Amino acid sequence: MGSRRPAWNHSRRHGSAALAAILLTTAIVPALSPRAAEGPRAFTNLQVLAPDISTVELFEEMKHVTRALGVECRTCHRTDVRDFASDEIEAKRVAREMMVMVRQMNADLSAAGAGEASRITCLTCHGGRRKPGGPVQPLTVPADVR
Repeated sequence: MGSRRPAWNHSRRHGSAALAAILLTTAIVPALSPRAAEGPRAFTNLQVLAPDISTVELFEEMKHVTRALGVECRTCHRTDVRDFASDEIEAKRVAREMMVMVRQMNADLSAAGAGEASRITCLTCHGGRRKPGGPVQPLTVPADVR
């Protein structure tokens, strides 16, 4: 007689693998779906962004900032300890001030009758650089507003 494994051992091993696959699928797939990302989530220490901002909107906003300034999350956030609410890093305070400034500039432009084409973003002045400088994106202001 050879060293043949009992049938119950073989099916038990495959059953465990199947169970693990099902558990992973039910845990991971919903977490990756856009609908799950839209669910309610309590973010803490939001001082400039809307307190009811969705997860998708928050991540889109943060992606815009990182691309426009050519930085990474850790420039403003304590990613080493996963404490995104922390205010320890000075760059975060500066970023908030800049967001308020951009919001006010866009409100002023809008009140003056400038259209969506005149909208200012971080990219307008930063152009992918941490510190603004060099040529900036041209601002399109309608002639009747000047």
